[in-house]
Amino acid sequence: YMPLILCWIVLLIAYSAMYDTFNGINDLLFGNSGFVRQLLCAILILSTSISVCCIACASLVPLASLDQELLGKHFPSFSIDIYRTLSEYSVISGYGLFRRMTGVRGNGASYPSYVARPEIVLEAQYDGIEFWQVLNFKYKPGDVTTAPQWIAPFHPRLDWQMWFAALGSYQSSPWVVHLVDKILEGSVPVLNLLDADRNPKGNVSSIRAFRYYYDFTRIEEKGFLPNRSRNLDNWWWRTEDEEKEEYMPPVEKGNDSVKDFLKMHGWKRLSNKELDLKCAPTFVCEIIKFAGGNRKYISLHILLGMLTIKYSFYY
Repeated sequence: YMPLILCWIVLLIAYSAMYDTFNGINDLLFGNSGFVRQLLCAILILSTSISVCCIACASLVPLASLDQELLGKHFPSFSIDIYRTLSEYSVISGYGLFRRMTGVRGNGASYPSYVARPEIVLEAQYDGIEFWQVLNFKYKPGDVTTAPQWIAPFHPRLDWQMWFAALGSYQSSPWVVHLVDKILEGSVPVLNLLDADRNPKGNVSSIRAFRYYYDFTRIEEKGFLPNRSRNLDNWWWRTEDEEKEEYMPPVEKGNDSVKDFLKMHGWKRLSNKELDLKCAPTFVCEIIKFAGGNRKYISLHILLGMLTIKYSFYY
């Protein structure tokens, strides 16, 4: 349908541009303005018409790129030339946010493509306990038995950023080390960002991180990939422990190299008094504290819904 859609878009742009141009010419010819004003208006109409035509032609290129056959064979070359020229000045740009969804891999000629979403899994060692335990987040994939969470209209920024950090290394995302240091420090605001209900209680002495690749558990039927998890009770499949990648080596509490690393990136340890000053007793802060401290009784989604309904009737 892309050629048909582009055709209607071109017609709409052409009609809109011609309508405004003819209105300007009509005012220019039958207006009561002087010669100088008419000359300036004529120059303005001409330059605006040329600019609109160039931008319109160039704007169609990102849309046409959705259909490579259309862009390669049937699309006018002058539009591509205009697009390349204007792109140097950031006048026209393609919408590149997740143009191809990160983590979606091909499956040859078979259908469907399988998902290989990279995720960082933090493992913590607690005081007096030798084995490692997973630190669970509220929203992002972790435990393969946990269903995907409903987040709208809330945007879980930390869980979202953890996905981007998994695409590279901790050296390219130094804030991950800062996050780990805050967890080791026992920072309450940071710990509230994690899933406290599923995480063990106690003091964390060491944290390490691994990278896994996640996919949805597949149904055993024609057209789908074999169920690699072999367990339909799980929501997710992920790479086996033998195939996991080390993302960050174990970091102990009070590690001097971590302090130097954080200092190099401009972070410092804040005292409890400084932390209190960063969140003054405002209305918004009180709501956040209430929602964070009463997750068992009221969810953030319910709170946002209540506020939306309240202010809808208020205005």
